[in-house]
Amino acid sequence: MLTGREGVYTAPKVQVDLGLEVGTSHNSMSEDVPYFNPKSDFSVLPTVNVNHVLYHRYETSWSQQFQAGAGTYSQRDYGTGGVGLLGYGQRYSWNDVFEVGGLLTVINRPYDGDRETDLRLLVDLTYRF
Repeated sequence: MLTGREGVYTAPKVQVDLGLEVGTSHNSMSEDVPYFNPKSDFSVLPTVNVNHVLYHRYETSWSQQFQAGAGTYSQRDYGTGGVGLLGYGQRYSWNDVFEVGGLLTVINRPYDGDRETDLRLLVDLTYRF
């Protein structure tokens, strides 16, 4: 997997980044396993990430994040299909020591010939000492 991000717009309360995620895998044991395991796959997913600061005073800040992406996913013997991603999150930084955030993401993509929708929730906490 290769991931990159480049800032394209910055204002006092808004930052916009373009992202790109490229991934590939190859499996030597794709038959006689209790789960679907593609022989090989390849994905490309460009994204737009927007961070909007809702409140900022000294070291305390509260922001919301928006994500959108559209790309392709290919599996050997199953063809290529579109991938869509939408996400929303919030982040709160109390000072230089404590930060917490959450991100809810919906991803729709093909897998083993059928479309799947994944709902993901990422919650993180950072405590610096």
